[in-house]
Amino acid sequence: MRFSMKFFVSVLVLALLMGMGAAVTPAKGQDTLRVAFITDARTFDPATATRDYTGYAAIGAIYDFLVQYQRVPQPDGTVKVDTTKVVPMLAERWEHNADMSEWTFHLRKDARFHSGNPVTAQAVKYTFTRYRKTKLAANTVLWLAKITEKGMEVLDDHTIRFKLEGPNPLLLDYLQMLNLGIQDPKVVEAHGGVVERKINEWVARNDCGSGPFRLVSYKPGAEIVFERFEDYWGPKPKIRKVIYQIIPEESTRAMLLERGKTDIMWWIPAKDYSMLSKKKNLKVIARPTIKINYIDMNRNNPPFNNPLVRKALTYSFPYRAVIEDVLYGRAIQMTSPASEGSPGHTSEFFHYKQDLQKARELLAKAGYKEGLSFTFQIGEGRIPNNKEVAVTWQAELAKIGVKMDIDVLPQAVFLDKLKSGKVPIFMVAWTSFVTDPWYQFGFLLGSKSFCNYSRINDPQLDAWIQQASTMVDKQQRYALARKVQKYVIDNDLWIFMFQPIADTAMNKKVQGFCLNPDDQFHVRTIYFK
Repeated sequence: MRFSMKFFVSVLVLALLMGMGAAVTPAKGQDTLRVAFITDARTFDPATATRDYTGYAAIGAIYDFLVQYQRVPQPDGTVKVDTTKVVPMLAERWEHNADMSEWTFHLRKDARFHSGNPVTAQAVKYTFTRYRKTKLAANTVLWLAKITEKGMEVLDDHTIRFKLEGPNPLLLDYLQMLNLGIQDPKVVEAHGGVVERKINEWVARNDCGSGPFRLVSYKPGAEIVFERFEDYWGPKPKIRKVIYQIIPEESTRAMLLERGKTDIMWWIPAKDYSMLSKKKNLKVIARPTIKINYIDMNRNNPPFNNPLVRKALTYSFPYRAVIEDVLYGRAIQMTSPASEGSPGHTSEFFHYKQDLQKARELLAKAGYKEGLSFTFQIGEGRIPNNKEVAVTWQAELAKIGVKMDIDVLPQAVFLDKLKSGKVPIFMVAWTSFVTDPWYQFGFLLGSKSFCNYSRINDPQLDAWIQQASTMVDKQQRYALARKVQKYVIDNDLWIFMFQPIADTAMNKKVQGFCLNPDDQFHVRTIYFK
C-alpha cells in the first residue's frame, strides 16, 4: 500500500495537535488563541508579502503602521472596519497642503520596537527607503502612494514630511496597508541590512516590529507562536499567546475545531458551511467580501480580439449554477469591475445572465458558426473551486460548439505565465486592500500596472485613471467611476463570475472577530468570552 508524503505530514500534525505537542496546550484562563490556517507563511517581511494569508496575519500581529482604518465593536461581539475613516496609529496627527501633494505626520513619542528601540521618524524613512530599494510588493504600494526616497524629509525625531510625486487623495488609505509596517532600522542593519532588489532572508523569518504581539518561535509547516508585547504603547490585547497552526487538510482542521483543539478555522470551504454552522459548540461568522472573481480575455489574442466572441462567451457562462451548485450559495453575483461593498459601486450596467441561444448567434455573427476551440489555463489552488467552475463552464460551452480544454498548472508556473502577458484567457481573484474603486481600476485596467495580465492598453481607461488620481473630492471620483464600470461592461472586457462570502468557523467563546474587507485575518481585537 502506498502513502503520500502529504498523508504522513497530516498524520504528524494531527498527532502533535491532539496532545503530543505541549506548545498547543491552551493556557489557563483561555488566554491562548489557536488559529488554523491551511498554508504556511511565505514571509513575515512586509516588503515582500503578497497573496499570503498566513504571512499577512503574522505581519498584522507583529507590526504597527502610521495609520489604520477605524474599528467599531458591534452588538454581536464582532468588530467592523469602517474604511471611510482613517484614524491614528503610530502617527498621532497629520496635515496636508491644498492639493494633497505634501503631507506632514507627527508620531507618538511613547512607541517602542520589540527590541526596546524607540519608533522615530528616522525609522519611518529607513523603512520606506528599504521598501523602495527592494522593488517588490511594498515598493508597489509606495509607488501608488507617490512616496519617493527624495521626497521624504525628517523634520525631527517624531515628525516626517512626504513631498509626493503629485497630489494623492488616497495616501492615508495606502499607509494603512499591511505592506507598510514600520521596521526597526537597528535590527535590520544587524542582520544583513538593505541590499537592492534582494530579499533579506533573516527579516523574512524574524520580528522587526512594534506591534501588540512579538514573534517568539516559528516551526515551518507546523506553527507560528506570538506572545503579547507587554510594553506596547496602545491598548494591550486580551489574549496573551497566539498560535497559528498550519493544517493543510480541511477535514483535520474541522475535526480539531469541533474537539476544541483549535479555536478558529480561517476560511472554511463553502461545502462545509452548513455542517459547521450546525455544531452546538461552534459559530460561523459570514462576512461579505470585496474580492472579485472574474475571467479575463486578452484582446491581443484571437479569437478574444473579436468583441462579438467576448460577448458570446459572456452569455455562455453559467452564473447561477456556479454560485448555487459549485459554491453552495456562498457567493454573490459580481456585477461590476468595482466590487460590491466598495464606495462608487453600481450594478446598473450589468445585464448578463446565461443565454446559450444568444451566445450561439453571436458566435455565428463573429464568423464562428461551426464553433471554436481554446485552452483555459488555471493555477492549482489559486482560486477555491476553480477547477469545478471551469468544468461547469466547459460543459455549457460544448452545447454551443465551443471546445474548451482546461490546463491546470502549478501555482508558480501559472503566475510566471501570467506575468508574460501572453495567456489568452484566464481566471482572476482580486482583493483590494483599499476600497476606493480607483485602487482596483489602476491595478487591473491601467496600462502601466504589472497586474494588468491581459495587457489592456486603452487610452480612454488610462485617461480616466489619470484624471481620478488627483481628484480630492470623493464624490467626483465615484461619479467618474461609473463611467469606467459602464465602459468595461459595454466592451465585454471581463466575464463577471462572483464575489465569495467569507466564512470563518470558531469556538462560540471567541469574541472580537474583525470583519475587515481586505479578507485578511486580524488578531488584535480577538478575545474569549
